[in-house]
Amino acid sequence: CSPVSQPVSNTPPAAPSPGQPTSLPQSTVPPPPAPRLHFGRRGLDEGLSQSVVLSILQDNLGFMWFGTQDGLNRYDGKTFRSFGHVEGDPTSLSDGWICALALDAQGNLWAGTRLGGANRYDMRDGTFTRYQHRDDNVGSLSDNNVHALFSDSQGRLWLGTNAGLDLLDPETQNFSHFRPPDINEFAVLSIAQDPLGVLWLGTSHALWHFDPEQHSFTSFKLDEDSPSVNA
Repeated sequence: CSPVSQPVSNTPPAAPSPGQPTSLPQSTVPPPPAPRLHFGRRGLDEGLSQSVVLSILQDNLGFMWFGTQDGLNRYDGKTFRSFGHVEGDPTSLSDGWICALALDAQGNLWAGTRLGGANRYDMRDGTFTRYQHRDDNVGSLSDNNVHALFSDSQGRLWLGTNAGLDLLDPETQNFSHFRPPDINEFAVLSIAQDPLGVLWLGTSHALWHFDPEQHSFTSFKLDEDSPSVNA
């Protein structure tokens, strides 16, 4: 709160009574100035592939990554390197619209896309491995619209898709699928973990609590006027 101005009095202050503590005068030294924040802008002129940035991440080497609606960008502090979908090249991004970014337990960069599933980036040769839904494979990704990626405290990689919550098995590279029973629409838009290891899921209809050990869901209903939780 702002300090309130006190009226000025010409009456001298009364002397303290014997045994009464004497109050010290307030300091007249002004507080130090607040630090000035400096903002710089990086956009198309500096090499960013597209101006709508949907996700940001810093990897273990210090590179900054920016997911846009048209490409994935790596920034080294001076220049951008852009990655996009290349028709006919299965080692390129499956889709240029990047919705989410995360690092797994091994430090690999993952990118979730709007229509192309998930992609794991190989920093050694600059290629991508695609993880996509296939109707003939129950262990494939549940849906190619990936809204969220999250590496939990045990190093497990979780993916929030338009069809539910997926968990990657690093040995088989297959996915386990989780969703509450009797729920037709369960798009997982965001994922977080609390100190007890429980996952919290922002979805298109409610906030959900998921126990990864018991595989149990608990819902928390929201205001009907704003039912979705995005972050």
